[in-house]
Amino acid sequence: MMKKVLIGAGLVIAALVGIYICICLGTEITVKGGDVSIEAGEDYEDLGYEVTLFGKRQDVSVDFDDNVDSTVPGKYVIEYTIRWNPLKKAEKVVEVRPNCDPEASGGTFIKGIILVNGKHPVSKDYAPGVNKIAEKALHQLQAAAKKQGMKLPLQDGFRSYETQKKLHRFWLETTDEVQGNMYSAVEGHSEHQTGLAFDVGLADPVFAGWPEAKWLEKNAHKFGFIIRYPKGKEEITGYAYEPWHIRYVGTTIAGEIYAEGQTLEEYLGDI
Repeated sequence: MMKKVLIGAGLVIAALVGIYICICLGTEITVKGGDVSIEAGEDYEDLGYEVTLFGKRQDVSVDFDDNVDSTVPGKYVIEYTIRWNPLKKAEKVVEVRPNCDPEASGGTFIKGIILVNGKHPVSKDYAPGVNKIAEKALHQLQAAAKKQGMKLPLQDGFRSYETQKKLHRFWLETTDEVQGNMYSAVEGHSEHQTGLAFDVGLADPVFAGWPEAKWLEKNAHKFGFIIRYPKGKEEITGYAYEPWHIRYVGTTIAGEIYAEGQTLEEYLGDI
């Protein structure tokens, strides 16, 4: 009798294992939308996944780690795994592109961020215009300032190589070479040529004492901007303190730079 019970139990277990294997083999997980490529700061929405059993959609638990930071350039891999069937997996690659084209700009990229300063120029012919993502962030920043009763009008944005050349020449003619190079970048070495930099409020040293400058210093990072040439960092940046000059780098990086009180050069390890 016991032998028959054991045999029967064994047959039941074998049948269950067979059913489980059959279900495992017949289960498929598909990532919706496939691989994605976006520009840093661009809106990103994970369309999710779909699980089917022999072609019929199933509502089952799936484990995945969406580690994508759409503000930081890089390649992110999301792996989807059916909880009760770890052998069935699917992957999606999300590429977050830099805000400037590395090839077209001819610039120096570190951690996916373009660095433009006295040492690192961009191509003479590089003229991308104002970056749309940075421009959208600027409008959000200006709207937030307005709610606080402050105005931060745009004074300057994208500048071409030739425009920067004329501006730099003006500074050299009205001051001396040392002052001219501290207050104005040599053509090809201006962040304005990337389309990611803006002068807001008032492009004048007096702006440093305005409430708008204080607000900008404390809040710019929330919108993805940094004060590019902060006070006391002149030897590192190569330029005079400019509380009106902001540079878009995305909210994550801007927040880290703000928290550490760094310059972009310090953050990127290029001093």
